[in-house]
Amino acid sequence: MNPMNEVRDLCFIQAKHFLEESGEFYPFGAIMLEDSEIKHLSASTGEEYPDSNILIQLLKKDISSRLNNGDIIAGGIGVDVFIKSSKDSSQISAIEVKVINKDGKSFAWYLPYIVQGKNIFYQDIIEEECNF
Repeated sequence: MNPMNEVRDLCFIQAKHFLEESGEFYPFGAIMLEDSEIKHLSASTGEEYPDSNILIQLLKKDISSRLNNGDIIAGGIGVDVFIKSSKDSSQISAIEVKVINKDGKSFAWYLPYIVQGKNIFYQDIIEEECNF
């Protein structure tokens, strides 16, 4: 079991659920505790329509604090983003999942998708090292 992959997988499952149910989602997180239990994580500003960048910063701060305190072994954030298409320079929707572990190692995964009517078509996952 790889904690980073477990957190990543939960974030992708949750993001896909949000997309299929609502067609969009606000940033959210997931954490893995020392006992390997995985929990969902959310952030709130108290506003009905919060700024996604503020939610991301709140989630990063929460995850970093939990890592520094030794409360978790990995944490991740799922965000709905646009990335450049691999076929041309156009923008394409993607689920971005960034995960960091207790050693400070972090990766980002991108799952591009296309919405056609009520169907969502997912493409191949892109992986890269990143700064959390």
